[in-house]
Parts: sequence; C-alpha cells; structure tokens
Amino acid sequence: MEHSYLEGYATRFAKTVSDRFFVQKKYITGPDIVTFSPSSQVNFFILKTLFEQWEEELEQLKDNPYFDYRNNQVDQALKEFVNVLSRAIKVDREHFEPLVRQAVMLTLFLAADPLRFYLGELSDLEDEEVNPFLRKNLKYFKWHQDLISGVVDRAAIPQTREAISAAIRANYERLQEDLTPLESLVVSLDQVEPLDLEALQAEFFPAAGQSTGGEEQEETSSQASDTTAMVEEEEERTEAAASLEESPAAAPEESSTAASEEAPAAALPLRSYLDPIDPAQAWEACGQQLSGVVKPITPGGLSASIGVNQRYMFVGSLFKGDGQALNAALQALDRQDEWIDAVCMLNRDYIPQYDWPIPSDEVDEFMLLLFRRFYP
Repeated sequence: MEHSYLEGYATRFAKTVSDRFFVQKKYITGPDIVTFSPSSQVNFFILKTLFEQWEEELEQLKDNPYFDYRNNQVDQALKEFVNVLSRAIKVDREHFEPLVRQAVMLTLFLAADPLRFYLGELSDLEDEEVNPFLRKNLKYFKWHQDLISGVVDRAAIPQTREAISAAIRANYERLQEDLTPLESLVVSLDQVEPLDLEALQAEFFPAAGQSTGGEEQEETSSQASDTTAMVEEEEERTEAAASLEESPAAAPEESSTAASEEAPAAALPLRSYLDPIDPAQAWEACGQQLSGVVKPITPGGLSASIGVNQRYMFVGSLFKGDGQALNAALQALDRQDEWIDAVCMLNRDYIPQYDWPIPSDEVDEFMLLLFRRFYP
C-alpha cells in the first residue's frame, strides 16, 4: 500500500509545528511535549515513541555479557537511574522533528482505520505479551479507546492474541456506528496544516466504499502489517536524543466497557464513585482493582513514585499544564495522615479548581497512586 500523501502530510505538519516551537527554544522538555501540538493524540504518540526507543536501548544494555543485570541490587539501581533520567528530557529539533513525523502518521492511521491500527499494534506480539502491552500503552491511545479498553485483562490471566484480536473485532462491529468520525478527530491537525481527507482515505481504502468492517481477517492483518512496517522504516531512520523509561509504578487502570467473554469482569468498577469522590467507595474500588497486590510507594513519597509518563498525564489532564501545581498537590497529600483526609483535600482544593474530568482514566490512575500511599 502506498502512503505518499500520509508521509508528505506528516513531514509538513512536523515542520510547521517545529518552526513555531523552536523559534524561541533550542530544546524541548517533557512537559512541553504534552502541549506541543493542538492534537493530544499526536503529543501522546510522541511520548509513546520515546518510551519505546528508550526501552530498546535499555534491552541492548542488558545484553552486555560482562555484567549481571538480573542481580537484585543492580536491577534496583538501574530502575532508580532510569526514573531520574526520565525526568530530564531535553531534545533538540534535529532529533525531535522526526519523532513528530512518526507520531502524526500513527495518529492519522488510528483516525482513519482504528480496527486495522489496533490489530497492527498486536500483530508482532506473542500471546503472553499482548495483555502487558495493552495495559502499559492504553493511556497513549486517546482515540477509539473503547475498542480495546474492555479487553484488557486486569487479572493478568493469559489470553491468546487471536482471542483478544477477535474481541477487538467484535467491539468494532458493535461500536462502528458510534465511533467519532475521521473529520471530527482531525480538526486540530487541519488547523495546523490543511488536510485532504479524500487523499488520506484513498490511501487507506483504495477501492470505493471499502471498509475494514467487512474485510477478512487475513486481509486486515496484511494491511496492518504494511502500515506498521512503513512506520517502522521511518523509526529506523530516527535516533532519539532523549533517554526515557516506563516507570515501575502501577499500570493505569481503565474501565471495562466492552469486555470479551474470556476476560473476567472486575468485582467493583474503579469509577463507582462520583464527584465529589466518596472516600469509602474509592478505597474499596482501588483495593479491588489492585486485587490485593499493592506495591508501596517509594520512600520519597508520591512525587518520587510516579513515572515521567504519569507525570505528563497528570500535569496535562488534571492540573491544566501546571507542573508546579502538581508537585505542590503531591506534597500536600503526602502530609495527610489518613486516606479520608487526602480525599477530602482533593474534593476541596483540587477537583473544583482544576475541573477534573470525572470519571476519566487520568483520575482513576491518580486515585490508584494515592491508594498506594495509604495502603497499610
């Protein structure tokens, strides 16, 4: 499949937004990325690409034959190092602009053909890798998330890639008519660089009236691999200057809205509370979501226990881009002696001031972090 228009548009978009940002700055930092472009999906795909590249570098480091990276002390020290390093993102334009280009291509792929996109994301994974991948990456997918959020298995019971792919297909068939249309999703991109929707759709659906909903599985997988390969080729030409790593903090929890038959339903949805947050209901919901396996926060408190990706998410979605406000809130919550006091502080001082989106994935993840702080 040819993607000349997609690639050309991504190049123009990346240049336009980079021209605007780097006219006054030489480097871009982590918090800048969250609001870099008008499209939150583009911004989060930039972060996703950075994290993936850092993970590849880390795996190469672990392959060094002269050191034992499985040693407990080495492993702990490496995690601490990565966590500190991930907060020091500093990328110049030369290395950053190609990442934007990749993110735009992924964004338009997801907007134009969500079923093929998600199946392509899973196409190279082994069965045991699918659930961890979805759990870790769900927060980066801002569009058409309902297609996959319900099939994520929080209990970590193994499911085959085939079973999960079938569940995604079933969700697509059920939700297809309710998905946000392409033209609505790409408004923010069109404001930066005019987008020819007909040309874009022609590349994904060459035959008139073609739709992924009626395609056979083999054809869909082939096309998904084709577009994924196109993005991977671009990645091979890109070297990121930033070093990043996914935080070892708890994985984000999403609501099960379309669970497959093979995925067990949670006993109590995390979003069983409403605004203002009810402390008792929130405590019970968080405890059941974590299934009694709760990783304590680090000795440094809440601020030291969140990874860079969580920090960007909280700053961008819960604190209106104000990183200092997030830091102040975490410090204030750390000073509370009881869970109920901390939740009351959220209800009083932060939820109304910053207009928290309840229910939302970001609030869910913040509450799980806070739960770890007060869990006995």
